[in-house]
Amino acid sequence: MELYFIMSFPFGLGGLIILSIVIFIHRSIIKQRKLASVRTDAKITAVIVGSNSTRNYIYEFTVNGIVRRVQYAGKRYRKEGDIISIFYDPSYPENIYIPEVQPWPAIIALYFIGIVWIIGAIILLIFWKFGIK
Repeated sequence: MELYFIMSFPFGLGGLIILSIVIFIHRSIIKQRKLASVRTDAKITAVIVGSNSTRNYIYEFTVNGIVRRVQYAGKRYRKEGDIISIFYDPSYPENIYIPEVQPWPAIIALYFIGIVWIIGAIILLIFWKFGIK
């Protein structure tokens, strides 16, 4: 009986922590997307594979006649010479946003897990309050 009450705290706290992290990540992506408002095509000029199989790509694009090169991590497997659509910040062109590498499935899953944990904590408190075994 007291176990429900005791277990509701870790579930509730865990759910709040998960939701806090995912909200922070989501807001930073939204901010990055708002700042990077100009669409252009970029060519991948190099692929850098790290020791733990992480992939970084060098994107090359032109802004007002000036060629820019920006390194950005990527999840999808691309090869040199691929051309993709990116967005950049007109006041700071090195700040780019690449829609295809954003972790939307992970963000949705974390929102879901956080909410489920909080609902679980509420259910445990209801069981404790009404004495359900």
